[in-house]
Parts: sequence; C-alpha cells; structure tokens
Amino acid sequence: MGFSKTTASWFSVLGREGNIKVEKLDESTMDSVEAMEQGLAKTIARDEVKPEKAEAPQRKMTVVRSGDRLKYVLRNEDLAPILEAHSTPEGIQVFKAGENMKIAMDVPAFILTHDKDKANWKVASSYCERCSYCNPFNSCKNQGGQTLAFVRHAKESIGEGVAMCMDVDVPQVSSDGRSDVWCPICVGSDDARMELNSLRPTWNAKLNSLCMDFKGRVKVTSAKNFQLCLGDKAVLVYGKISEETFCLEYEHPLSTAQAFAIALTTMYWT
Repeated sequence: MGFSKTTASWFSVLGREGNIKVEKLDESTMDSVEAMEQGLAKTIARDEVKPEKAEAPQRKMTVVRSGDRLKYVLRNEDLAPILEAHSTPEGIQVFKAGENMKIAMDVPAFILTHDKDKANWKVASSYCERCSYCNPFNSCKNQGGQTLAFVRHAKESIGEGVAMCMDVDVPQVSSDGRSDVWCPICVGSDDARMELNSLRPTWNAKLNSLCMDFKGRVKVTSAKNFQLCLGDKAVLVYGKISEETFCLEYEHPLSTAQAFAIALTTMYWT
C-alpha cells in the first residue's frame, strides 16, 4: 500500500542580494570561500544520497546512540563517522560527519519531519538535483527540498502480540543506481516509486512472544529491531547489538541517507 502524493512545507530560506565589503579574511573564512567557489557547499553530502548499485555488496554500518538518546552517529565499515543526527522538537536534523571537513554546515544535509502521532514521516535533502542552479526563491528549498522517502508506521496484531511495522516509499531506482528525483515543485515527479515493507514477525506460542530471525546479526532484543523488504528480499536490517549500538545493513535500492533516516524513524518505538 503506497502513499498519497503529498508535499509539505518544511522551512523557508530567505535572502537578498547585495554588496559585501570584506576587509580581512582569516584562514577558516578563506577555506569556506574556497570551498563554496568549488561547489563543495552543495555537494558535501551528495554521496550519501546516491543509491547502492544492484551489483554492489551489502553495506554493513553501525549506529551509535548517545546516552540521552538525542544524538545518533552513523559509522561506516571502518568505524569512521559518516552522518550525525540530532533529535529536536521540530524533527530530526542530519549533518555530514567527519574530522577532515573544512566547512561547518549550519544547514543540515537531511531533515526528517513527522506528524503529531509520529506515524507518518518525510525524509528530505537540503540539496536538490533539479534545483541545484536555481536561486532560493525559485528552488524547492521553501518546500523542504528534494524528497528522499515517505515512511508510515502502524501497529499490527499478530497472534497474541502487537508488532510495530512500517511501509516505505522511495524514488524509483534503476539497476545502475540512477534514482528518480522527487522535487516538490515538479508536478508528477514522484509518480515513479518503489514500495518497501517491513518483515512481519511470527507468534511463537511456546515462547509466548513475537519472534523474527535476524540470522545472528542482532544481539539484543529491542522494539526497534526490524527488517525492511523489497518484495521477498530484506534490503535493510536494523537491530540492537549493545546498549547504545545498532547494526545497519542495507543494499540496493537504498542510499546511505535513506537507510539511516528510515532507521531513525524507529526512535520512538517502544
């Protein structure tokens, strides 16, 4: 069951053109100016938006949660930080992470927003491929930016238990990793989509509980453990392996940003 085609206003970007007189630039400012001239301000998190190719091996990353559960850091296979998420009253803001970054990004690379029941989520990028050369007034920034996914949560009764489940819609992706671009100001851009569904657990009468086989990848029981499937194939596995650490394994057709964001939507599952 897919989502209706909707767009939402997330945040507005206001600005005006003018002449700026700069008398002296320190080293950090020069780094920022140089980076912006090279276009890095727009491309700094674009790799995380690219879907995995069909022939690419499964990515096996780790999510580390802070003790107050307000910060989540995604680390790659070498345990290097890739993305960092911060939970705020307005939603979840995701920033590019890494020790060698020259630019301090005040605007998050990705934003997750939800309805009042935290059941319907939207994942968006501050960068849009279709609006990359438009000024802010003619781009989709004032409508939230390029949409990466819609996520819907629901509770289902299975046996004598109740399971948390989700359905996810993402842009259509070809086998070579090319993805359609969902731009809020482009009518019909979200017509081509792929629907993913979470694997439902089964009721085990002997154990008197819901059960799901994670094939040894998940070590700790948690309401946040889930598997997301495209058809009959699990393309995303998220599960607890210690008190504040989770495994995140994903593959085509998902991107790093989508996999991390979809996993973050479970932070309120109990």
